[in-house]
Amino acid sequence: MSAAFLRAALSSPAGAVAVFRHDQRQEGEGVMHLEFYEVDVPIHTGDQARHGVHVFTGKASSVSEALDRAHRVYDAAFAARQAGLDVPGQQDGGWGARGVRDGWELDWAAAKAGRWSNPFSWSSKEHYEL
Repeated sequence: MSAAFLRAALSSPAGAVAVFRHDQRQEGEGVMHLEFYEVDVPIHTGDQARHGVHVFTGKASSVSEALDRAHRVYDAAFAARQAGLDVPGQQDGGWGARGVRDGWELDWAAAKAGRWSNPFSWSSKEHYEL
């Protein structure tokens, strides 16, 4: 791990050091680890003729936080578009919403979230034939 991604805090007069990665948050006495999450939200046109899934990704500490962060960035993007402003870019933790489409509705009640797993990672347990 690169020193650029570390911050150290003196934790005792004896000189013990607690080290936190940049993707962790200190909360109370413990440390919250942020994982990369994917939030899949079903989408459809107002007339239900076309449908699909809008995918959000970013760092969060839980499924509920991931759902909340995805919903907030979508709401901000939608409000900006309605106001004739540029859609906000990527926000803290990598969350962002691009491609807001007029006439499409997101079904947040049916949204699903989970830790993101890169299917092309060298550590993937599944093998793919080329």
